[in-house]
Amino acid sequence: MWDLLGALFEILGAFPGRRVTVADRYEMKRRARELRRRDKERADATKGIATPASDVCKRCGRAILVNPAVSADVFEGMHWLCFHLEFEHGETDPDLPCSDFTGCPWWTIRHYEDKLRELGVDPAIVRQEAIHRISSERY
Repeated sequence: MWDLLGALFEILGAFPGRRVTVADRYEMKRRARELRRRDKERADATKGIATPASDVCKRCGRAILVNPAVSADVFEGMHWLCFHLEFEHGETDPDLPCSDFTGCPWWTIRHYEDKLRELGVDPAIVRQEAIHRISSERY
């Protein structure tokens, strides 16, 4: 696991404007300890259940339905978004974009919203239409 964290530090350090500090390294180790503790608690709570441990996210406890093998190997047994929020998003509010311009989903959402505005479409209306369409398909 520490090999992956070391690689993550190198990757984060490669982004312009993002420097990995000693405090970042300490925080990553603290979060990793917390994840191991949560993982043990979930494992103890789910003893006897047939779900493979690699298919359950260590951060949120939900099933990993998209590429569980990749999530187990690359993302430390977490959903991609859970991994991003846990290790890459930092102290930034989860509802706001972080300094990871290439990996944070909020930057993509902001880009789409800006593009919709350029096209003369209100993003709030698009969201409401999508919610209405999805809810009518499901229910």
